[in-house]
Amino acid sequence: MTGFVHSTKFEVRHYECDAPGWLRPTAILGYMQEAGFGASAAVGWSAARYDAAGFHWFAYETGLVLLQPL
Repeated sequence: MTGFVHSTKFEVRHYECDAPGWLRPTAILGYMQEAGFGASAAVGWSAARYDAAGFHWFAYETGLVLLQPL
């Protein structure tokens, strides 16, 4: 599936940020997981289809480098 791009917008909630205003890494990873679910559904693999096929979707490994406040 070369060239497939999926984008998702999220509304950042105040409790997902720390005192200086940075988005917490746990929130960023949660957004990445939700975007992954959305991308999978966009190409026809919804949660219901995974369930019917007896498959599960999960992130095996993720890397995150914060270069500036989000």
